[in-house]
Amino acid sequence: MNKGELMKTIYTDDELKNIDPSLPNGWDESSDAPNSYWFVMNYNESCFGCLEDMRLTANERNIEIEEI
Repeated sequence: MNKGELMKTIYTDDELKNIDPSLPNGWDESSDAPNSYWFVMNYNESCFGCLEDMRLTANERNIEIEEI
């Protein structure tokens, strides 16, 4: 499952309008940075956005996803 498909599984169509799969500059520069596949910028609650781990959102919504 690619990142876009995962996003469609977790978020509603309305939520997806304000979800950005791109991450802030410098995110992957650190050797201990988590796998960016699981993270999105969510602009649904704030115009500044919030870095969100899709695994946590899926868990809160009782959506089972297969970890890669």
